[in-house]
This record gives sequence, structure tokens and C-alpha cells, in this order.
Amino acid sequence: MNTRFPHATTNGFVIKLSFLLFAFCLILQPLVSQEQDNNQIREETSPPVFMEPGTHTLPSDEAAEPADTDQAEDEGPDAQEQPEFEPAPVLPPLLESGRRVEGRIDLSSGVNFATYRFNVPPEAMRVVITLDNARGDLDLFVRHGADILDYSMVDAKAISDDYNETLVLSRFGEEGLYDGEYYLDVAYQRERPPRRNGRYLNEIGFSLSVNYERLAVTERISSGDEVSGILKPDEGMMKLYAVRTEGWDSALRIDISDTSGDIDLFISYNNPGINPENAEYRSESLLGRESIVIDRNSSPSFRTGTYHVLVVDQVADSFPVAFTMKSSRDAEAPEDLLALPPIPDPDDPVEHAVGSTVEVIGSQGRGSGSLVSSDGYLLTNWHVVRDAENQPSRDVYIAATLNQHIPPQELFRGEVVRYDEALDLALVKISSGRYGQPLPRNYIFPFFNLGDANRLRLGQPVSILGYPSNGGAGSRVSITLTRGIISGFEKTPTGTYVKTDAEVSFGNSGGSVFNAFGELLGIPTSFYSDGEGKLAFILPVTMIPPSWLKIIDGSH
Repeated sequence: MNTRFPHATTNGFVIKLSFLLFAFCLILQPLVSQEQDNNQIREETSPPVFMEPGTHTLPSDEAAEPADTDQAEDEGPDAQEQPEFEPAPVLPPLLESGRRVEGRIDLSSGVNFATYRFNVPPEAMRVVITLDNARGDLDLFVRHGADILDYSMVDAKAISDDYNETLVLSRFGEEGLYDGEYYLDVAYQRERPPRRNGRYLNEIGFSLSVNYERLAVTERISSGDEVSGILKPDEGMMKLYAVRTEGWDSALRIDISDTSGDIDLFISYNNPGINPENAEYRSESLLGRESIVIDRNSSPSFRTGTYHVLVVDQVADSFPVAFTMKSSRDAEAPEDLLALPPIPDPDDPVEHAVGSTVEVIGSQGRGSGSLVSSDGYLLTNWHVVRDAENQPSRDVYIAATLNQHIPPQELFRGEVVRYDEALDLALVKISSGRYGQPLPRNYIFPFFNLGDANRLRLGQPVSILGYPSNGGAGSRVSITLTRGIISGFEKTPTGTYVKTDAEVSFGNSGGSVFNAFGELLGIPTSFYSDGEGKLAFILPVTMIPPSWLKIIDGSH
């Protein structure tokens, strides 16, 4: 295990200034004499002290001349005070984009870091900081808008065991990227200097560069054009398009489809250097199939000219994500997006369960759901479909698995018709297609028959289907099946829950727990982990309120 210097840990907040004063006192100590008539300075030595990050200059080795107190007394109270001048602070070097600099850390001076600055322009979408040619295990720390006082309070860092580091800041990354000045520390955090050929090094050299990546227009399109694109990790999972609307009537519509990712849209008028922070129009949700309509009622309203459309996956960057984008001058959704394919419903119990288990997307998160009627009633957890004010989400979207190898397709909208906060249970009715189009006449949903949860016994096998967040590396995941046994029961004031050792994670909430006959026994509601093991808790179908069962039975 690597040992880090105390200033680089979170065990206490230590300000750089205290270490500056400490080092200053060490230097002044030899200047103090015990004999008034002896002005000879006694020479002492002490081991080097590593100073805190951000202290960029060392104190002078020369002692200040003592004040002439007799002269001061003679001048009296009316003597004119001499103004005190403080030296201007020394700013760290400013790095320019694309320009490589050579630096070094002089460990013999007691300073184990070097500080730089760089300025992010509004048009930069990503900043890539590259540290290479290092002769020791150096780390990178950055902070926006202020000098770095403590390494536990920075905006981003790269602290692997590699000698060289790369740190990427993105407008859509977890750390974010903002306009203006950043401070950057290159730091050596080990207790001992690095060794070369059996000897300790007194200094560590390195090369450093900062590169701003601006987004260029990928393609220029016009009305009715359909383009296919791929968001790539090395391009920041972003694509920029220009849409010309000269001669158009009154609207611009952009639709994203055919994607396995959680894609978002940002649009600005006549602004190729689009920044998501100031985009005029945006569509950010947990959906992959995003849409934006700009018409006379929009704010700002529709204008002829050029719109710049930024397509981005803000969640994942592990592998490329394909998508299709269509532009049109009509506010209504394109006809080909309105089609509602049937959900596969084979006779095999597991395959039938796959078709009956859907993904549910509320305003605050994703979960799973279990269809319980042929006309689209489904059960899910209340926490999946509630909004930030603990009310039912205004828009609830339902995605169905048409192909088990890819994430489900967002096909429907639903509305919460019943919910019970104490049970963490909700009943949702699919009411329309994804774009508000009516469901086809006699459209049939696959659904679960309810099993007899009263007959559950310890050791009985169960299967669980859902869309857990750890079911893939992308921003959306495909359906996942896990198996286990009935591990026990938990009696609570609201009812008796069922315990299982089957794997359940975030995103499984509201999914299906079924037996070998494909009958629904309950829905996974929560899990408990103490760091050594994990058990999931199932809300059995016996706890569904009777009035809900009447609604479900009456819909068959």
C-alpha cells in the first residue's frame, strides 16, 4: 500500500499558510542569540520539511535588520508613518492549450508539488491534462476558480500508482467543466523520494500539457434528413450537427431513435460553439428516444437560419453508442416512430416472463415493472414513479424488451392510478404510445398470472427479472435474470415480506419474482447489505390491496 503525505489525506483540514509559517520559523530560529552583545548568527541545520500545496515561494534566508528604537522615540508621536508596501503575489505559470512544458519538483527544498494555471474558454467541451516523462509517482489535482489549499477539497484528481497521469474534464463528466481559471497541482505524495540506480533523487522532472477540445460540426442537414451517428468515448460521447431552416414555415423538430444509450439533446440558434450551460433548448431525461420541438410557441420562438444540435450521452463512456437522428419541419412526430410493434409472448415460462417484465422510467429514476393484465396494467414500486415532491410523476414511460441482447425499447406512456406509500407499491396503466399516439385497437400485452404466495416455503427456488443498473456498462441496460431460493420471511407492521438470496440491485425495483410455472409471486422492493452479504426483500402478491385486485381482475 502506498503511503501518502498527511496533507494529501482527508484526516484533518490543514491550510497551506500554517506550513508556510512553520517553514519560516525554522529559518528564523538560527537568527536568535542568547547574548545581546554577540551579533554572530549561530548556524543550525534541520531536515527538509515538505510544505503544503499552494505555497509557491520560500522565505528569504536573510534576517531583517532590528528596528532603531531610540530613533523612533526621538521622532515622537507626530512623526509621519512610513507606508508599508507588500509585494505582489507571485502567480503560478499559465499553461496554454497544446503547448507542452517541462517542469520539476525540487524535493530538497521541502516542497513536494508544482502549481500551474489554465483558462477554459466557453467553446471548449473537454480539457485533457497529460502528465508524462515523470521520474516518480506524480499525481494531478485541479480546482476551479481558486488556489488549492487541501487535496481533499479539489474538483478532480488523478492519483493512480502510475508515474504518468491523464485527467479529462468534460462539460458532461462527473467533475464537470466550467469557463474560467483553474489551478493545477502536480504533486509527489510518497514519504520517501524516488530511487534511481540505488540512489534517492533530489528532484523529479516531468512534462505537462493541457489541450482544449472544441466540437466541430459533424454534418449539415436539412428538413426530412435522417442521419446515423456514433458517440465515441475518445470524442467525449458528443456529436454536433447544423440544421438549416431557411425557407421553412414555422417549426423544427428533432427526434432521436434506434439507440441503446441514454441520449440528451441541446440546441442553440446560430451558435456553433454551443455550451450545454446556455443552450436555448434542451431535452434531458432518462430516456434514449429524446425529442425537441421548436415552434412559434417556444421560448425563444422558431426562427429561420441555422440551429446547432448537440447529441450527447452524459452517463456512460465505456463503449460507443449508435443512434439515428431525424429532422423535420412538422411539430408532429414522424410516422415511422409512431408504430407500436407487438411484444414477443412465447409459450416458454421464462420467455413469457421476459415479455411481461418491463422497464419503468419516472421523473426521478428508472426501475422495473410487472404487467398483470392484457390491457396494460402493471405493478411497480412507488419510489420508481414518484417525483421530487413525492407525487406521481407526470410522465411515466414504459420500455419493453423486443430483443434480449439490447436495452428495451421505449414504446409507451403510462399514468399512476393507485399508490401506497407505506407499501412502496404503485399500480400503473399504460395509456398511450411513447409520443402520445393512441394504442392500436385490440393491442394485447403479455402479462403474469398471480401465484399463491401463501404456499411459499424455505428453500423453494425463485427467479427474478428486471433492469438492474449493474446489468451493463452502458447508460441503459438489457433485461437481467437472477435465481435464488426463498431464504426466509420478515414480519413487519405492513405485512410479511419474503427474503431471498437471489441477486437484486438498483433498477430491479418493481420487477418480477416468479416460479417455474411463470406465475408472479411478488416484486423485489429492497435489499440489505452489511458489506459481507446481501439479502433481497420481496413484497408478495398477497400484500396487494384488494381494491387494486378488483381493478386488475376487471380489466381482463
